[in-house]
Amino acid sequence: MILIFTSVRDNRPLYKRDILNVCCESPGTQIQFAYRTKWIPQHLRSSPAALRGKEALIIYCERTKQPTGYFTFHPVRRAVISEATGEFDFMTLSLQLGEFFDYAAYGDDVQDVIDRFQTFITANKTDHPNHAAKPRFVREDDSWNEAGFSEGWAPLVTHISNVEGLHDAVFFSVQQRDKFGGPPIPLFPNPGNEQNRTTYLLKSGGTYDVSVLLMWGGRASYRDPELIVKESVASVSGPFVRQRSGGFQADFVVQCKRSFDEESSMLSLRVPPAEPNTFGSPRADVLIKLSPRKGTLLIAVVLLTLGAFLLSWTPETLAHFRLDWIAVLKLLGLMMLALGSYVGFRKLPS
Repeated sequence: MILIFTSVRDNRPLYKRDILNVCCESPGTQIQFAYRTKWIPQHLRSSPAALRGKEALIIYCERTKQPTGYFTFHPVRRAVISEATGEFDFMTLSLQLGEFFDYAAYGDDVQDVIDRFQTFITANKTDHPNHAAKPRFVREDDSWNEAGFSEGWAPLVTHISNVEGLHDAVFFSVQQRDKFGGPPIPLFPNPGNEQNRTTYLLKSGGTYDVSVLLMWGGRASYRDPELIVKESVASVSGPFVRQRSGGFQADFVVQCKRSFDEESSMLSLRVPPAEPNTFGSPRADVLIKLSPRKGTLLIAVVLLTLGAFLLSWTPETLAHFRLDWIAVLKLLGLMMLALGSYVGFRKLPS
């Protein structure tokens, strides 16, 4: 197993955003970590391609004064390395997030488990962050046989939200409304990945509900979440906030604009930070694409064309018919025009 250590540093705000995202994003989400190659063992950095597909454990380094060293180590989440690339003096790891470390399984013995995990990490005296006095590090080791993982999100947050460096943050996850309090789910159905960007294809004119469960760190102050998207692409109503036993629920309604052409925009979900240029919560930045309703457009055009064509027929054109086809076809044409106009103005951009 590849052990991936990360931490929070005041002069590196993205470090904090990344570990908060690791704590809160839905399974399958892609995230990237970058490390200086000197903090990666030689046998790993010499062959980045060999890391692909390997299982990893992401570990948060809490900066505390412990007898065993500079940091206390908290296992956070399992992941799979989907890509590893070397760039200048850095290596970038693309990780596909998996299950959360199951702190609930240990009951009241969580501190004992942390102590035993500390022993496991520091047993290698030449290859761990305490020895190097650096809280960001990568190493390869055997799997820790006491580790337990599950899809449960709240037990991890309950533990990690009280550790130094993260206790002033707000944690949130997108939830399924009929199973609130369960594991995180994607913002919208059927996410895709383009160049490590999470992408969603939404219907032009469609309406989507987003429900978020928020939990506060021990020293965090309350702030409403916000969902931001370009107004020409979609309008957002909310948040509609209510209390729940485990935190707060915030609901948003996203109404996509009607469009003839495919349009794209970035959508961001976050809790605004207390100070500028910092991160006080996870931040979901995704690409949304509006898919125009081409079938509806085709139906509207056909109806309007046929209606106008039938209304244009003259008495001379229909004189050889026995019935009063003029009145019948003109009435039919009028109905087609009315229906085509209704479809066009109701379902398409006016």
